[in-house]
Amino acid sequence: MSLEMKQIFVIAITTFILISSTLNQQLLTNLPFECRGRLDGFWRDLRYCDVFHSCVGGIQKLSYGCPQVGERFYFDDATQRCEFASQNAAGCQMNQYYGPIASTPTFSGSQLSTQAPTEPWKIFVQSREQFSCANRQDGFYASRWCNVFYRCFSGVSNSFICPAQRGGGRLWWIQHGSQQAVSEASATCIFPCDTGKQCSSPGGIIVENGNQISESQQEAETAYRLSPCSNQTSPINTGGVGGTQTGSGVTQPGQQPGSSTGVGTGQPGTGNQGGSPSTGVSFTVDSNVNCNGQPDGVFLSSPYCNVFHRCIFGSRFDFRCARGNNVSYDLWWNQQTNVCDWPCRVQCTNQLFGSTTSTQQVQSESLAFFNNDCRAYPRIF
Repeated sequence: MSLEMKQIFVIAITTFILISSTLNQQLLTNLPFECRGRLDGFWRDLRYCDVFHSCVGGIQKLSYGCPQVGERFYFDDATQRCEFASQNAAGCQMNQYYGPIASTPTFSGSQLSTQAPTEPWKIFVQSREQFSCANRQDGFYASRWCNVFYRCFSGVSNSFICPAQRGGGRLWWIQHGSQQAVSEASATCIFPCDTGKQCSSPGGIIVENGNQISESQQEAETAYRLSPCSNQTSPINTGGVGGTQTGSGVTQPGQQPGSSTGVGTGQPGTGNQGGSPSTGVSFTVDSNVNCNGQPDGVFLSSPYCNVFHRCIFGSRFDFRCARGNNVSYDLWWNQQTNVCDWPCRVQCTNQLFGSTTSTQQVQSESLAFFNNDCRAYPRIF
């Protein structure tokens, strides 16, 4: 038996997460390792059995420690996983470990719970609704508010609030008011109008005024009435146009990298597990892309690999893809799938916005980190 590492997210979606929902590898610093002469990939430390390093182009990039919870784990070069030391006496013959053994966390009852929230909206949500993932399948679920949703993963619930629109207010959960689970591939927040129905959730929507949080059905009715709608041609108030696209990665593997949570405007993102969604930010870039004559709501690529545009009623809105977790580069816009994706899966030779690093270097590094996910995609360098 082993703790299998998966790449993550969107809400995801970029280093590794163990299958266990309570144990994560530690990101370590100040542990030098000689990567010269080694193939790109992960290598166990020469001294500590529970430490492994990522080597890219002969350079040490990151160092990780296997979790030491309840018993010893070591990194196995052959399986590329953290394995139980108790099941392989020869797994760590030098018997040296960097991390101490931590006690196994205990929980009251069968339901797991997350840490106490610190964000004002999360504190408010928890005080108004006790959502349980007990007896629920993994997936995404509506809340008592149209702009808040939950994710259930291995019995653990996490709450997320939809991204803010440029002019104020937030997007709405695509399946607000429904008790059905939504898969990660379909999980998204969209313009209220695009949900096709008024907010019937008991709490209406979460309303934020600084650190003051409230809920309001009246505000929900106003938000729906003034919402831009991607399939609507009649003129409406566009003061709130310009939703955000999450991007911790895409829909592979396991937990989709990209919005750990799978939220965004019109397209699913990926997911960061256990945190707020990582969202793209609306701003302005130097681009000759024009939205005149373009279909309303269409996404377009830009002169930058990590920036994309969206056309709303003839106006262009610019968005920068989010940065992946524990990597030094942004995700890239994938025009074929309309999501921010791993650079090694995108055919782009343009420049990068806000970065002096070459696209070739970023794509090569992305390919080295996520070789399994990118091997089926053609390389451009």
